[in-house]
Amino acid sequence: MTIPPTRHELEAMPLDQLIMYWTNMIWWVSMRPLFHQMTETDLSFPEMIVLRNLQRGPLRVAEVASCISITQSAASRAVDRLVRDGFVDRHENPEDRRQKLLTLTRPGEVLLDTFEVIMANAVGPVLSVLTAEEHDQFRALLAKMLASQSNSCPMVDIAHGQELAGSPS
Repeated sequence: MTIPPTRHELEAMPLDQLIMYWTNMIWWVSMRPLFHQMTETDLSFPEMIVLRNLQRGPLRVAEVASCISITQSAASRAVDRLVRDGFVDRHENPEDRRQKLLTLTRPGEVLLDTFEVIMANAVGPVLSVLTAEEHDQFRALLAKMLASQSNSCPMVDIAHGQELAGSPS
């Protein structure tokens, strides 16, 4: 069994190595409960990615396939399951009646909200070691990092379904 590094050892690490520890910690405290919920919901990882992409707006099956780098037939099967389970609605594209548009249903939105709460709650204890001043510093640094990526990663305020200030429309 590996002994975890001490706080002093962590503080002495280069930032890239420290970030590696951070991502491992996030994985263990948040992704494991998320995957547990996915298992209880009988949702595969590609299906969850489809739902997450549909949070940004309607998609066609070909766009779903592109989002998760799978074939169109595999995407179609994933979408069929999501439609069957009531998380996604498939309807005619008003711009091209040969195509179908996919949108989240209310149960799909509720499921994604559940996933967000699981992840946020899992990180809460990690942040609890920070003082009020450190919380403010961390929040400011996190906001700065997120804002710097707003053009490369569409950010949507999941809780309110509105784009965040500063993100492209």
